Amino acid sequence: MISTVLILPASLLATGLLLGSTLLLAGMIDLRWYWLPDRITLPMAAIGLLVAAVDGNGLNALIGLASGAGLFLVVRVAYKMLRGREGLGMGDVKLAAAMGAWLLPAGLFYAIFIAALTGCVVVLTRTLFSRPQITAATRIAFGPLLIVGFWVEWLTYHS
Repeated sequence: MISTVLILPASLLATGLLLGSTLLLAGMIDLRWYWLPDRITLPMAAIGLLVAAVDGNGLNALIGLASGAGLFLVVRVAYKMLRGREGLGMGDVKLAAAMGAWLLPAGLFYAIFIAALTGCVVVLTRTLFSRPQITAATRIAFGPLLIVGFWVEWLTYHS
């Protein structure tokens, strides 16, 4: 949260603190229980749409929300078909939708790239330094990785 206070203009400080706190809570829950609650992701998406509408970006936010949800829904279904098991939860789909609402389409894809890059670093680090080794069956919470991308992109855009 220190980054919020140091980087953001005063007019966005309250929004940044609320968003950052919500993302931190969601990430902690997903790390512990592999679950992103609807009570967090759905209001986050709605507030993102509202903030964008006030800023005159309502249509772009709606496109971002649909893009995030649609892309992650396709990945979820494809993984299930290919692997025969769940690999991406609906909480991740709803978080991606919220990301799209807040970040708009262009920011959404930068955030996903940051999340994927962060995920590669985490998996590589865990593969090299943890026991037991990571396998194809190892569960990794994707929500916190998405949250890192979301937060970095949101701060970058607003600083």
